[in-house]
Amino acid sequence: MAAISDIPREVLILVYVLCPDIRTAVRLSLSCREYREVWLENCKHIAKTILESEIPAYEDAAELAIAESRYRNQDTINACASASNAPDRGDPGVAQAPVHLWLPCLLRNAGLATAVYTEIEAWLMARPPDDPRWKVQFTPWPMSYYFVRQLALSYHLPTLRPALISALETCSPDTLQTHQQMSSFMVEWLSSEEQLRHGIPKADEERTLDDELKDNFSQPDWEQAHDVMFEAWERRGCRALLRGPHRGEEEN
Repeated sequence: MAAISDIPREVLILVYVLCPDIRTAVRLSLSCREYREVWLENCKHIAKTILESEIPAYEDAAELAIAESRYRNQDTINACASASNAPDRGDPGVAQAPVHLWLPCLLRNAGLATAVYTEIEAWLMARPPDDPRWKVQFTPWPMSYYFVRQLALSYHLPTLRPALISALETCSPDTLQTHQQMSSFMVEWLSSEEQLRHGIPKADEERTLDDELKDNFSQPDWEQAHDVMFEAWERRGCRALLRGPHRGEEEN
């Protein structure tokens, strides 16, 4: 009988991508040294192949997960890089965070995104059919969700910001409109439960008089994301396209 070490790596990768779900693939990676090595060398490809059909806008979701895991686990990632003598390129958008850090983040964010889509669909269904504030629904929602999340993360990781600002300046008006709608919905209309899960609102003890006067109780990272989005939207002359929800507007 041939040993696992005699099986071509391409075949082992195929075994991985045929797993019914990502958790099975992770368990397989723990079964022996050969499978572990194949997993560590090809985890991004394997994860994408298994999850791409399950997670809308997968590339955007993975990009956010890698950046977010780098921000939350900087010391661990630097230690791993030092142990493997791998250079730290210093770019959180492309740095190779260990798979055991970014994959759970990816799955968690996908669950959060699904909850937001569900609330948006319920909100739309509850709107009067002639509501002038949301006459057009641009797609895809998933891409905009992960973009807004990255914009909020850029408050903590400024190196993300230039590429995001550039994307806002060069994307189509429809895409910018969808991003702006998503930002507005999450900051202003998302349920309290989901806002807490996303870390959007300030705690009561963090709120200031200025917050009360502005009627804005978002954490600084989300406030920045919302402001940057709105400024880009205004700067590009998209006011006439506004269809998103904004508190304080009169109902027609």
